[in-house]
Amino acid sequence: MTKELLEFNKFLKDIDLKKYREKYSKIKTVELDLPKNIQCIRKCYEYYWEKFELLSFEKFYEKHLDAIKNELENFRKKSFFSHETFYLGYPARMYRTWASLITQIQGGHVASSIHHKVNMSADLDYSGIDFQIFFNDKDYINIQIKKETLSREARIPKKIQNKKKQEIINISYEVLSGNKYLANGEESKPYKRWKERYENKLEILENGFVIFKPNMFDKANFKVN
Repeated sequence: MTKELLEFNKFLKDIDLKKYREKYSKIKTVELDLPKNIQCIRKCYEYYWEKFELLSFEKFYEKHLDAIKNELENFRKKSFFSHETFYLGYPARMYRTWASLITQIQGGHVASSIHHKVNMSADLDYSGIDFQIFFNDKDYINIQIKKETLSREARIPKKIQNKKKQEIINISYEVLSGNKYLANGEESKPYKRWKERYENKLEILENGFVIFKPNMFDKANFKVN
């Protein structure tokens, strides 16, 4: 495991997910499609992948907001949102995008720790590809991370159609529903089911974050020469 991956995993482990869920989970006043220039997707890849600056959500949101203040206000006014309504819902919307993307980016760091090269960027994301794993100079695969859930707030940001129609391999993961253990200390049924599917590929951190293990991106899982 690389130093960067260890640091990224620790960063995720220290996030207070309970606090954010309590603050943002019920706020859904800005749910319309947003133009790219006020989304936070590019900033996520810039800080957590390219620069490897592991900012808290608050610091990340502040930097994102500072960079797009004029564009954001123009969009708000054109969309006929009141100032109060928009700036209540917009950070909640950005948090959901942020939480989904840093999970994907953790997967990219895992893949990078075991393979020759990994490409990840906002442009790939917009094309429907979360990252590319290169096994050598010629052989690579396109990966899309999919969270298995019916919860709207946990959806990964909408992807546009892959214009080049490249083959994309879907990697799914599931957040545990309920607690790991019952009051008597026995493993809960949802946790047993989760372990049967993912024990060697995913790990549940104490705060509830699900992270990828190297086995998820082992070459043996893919049809590559």
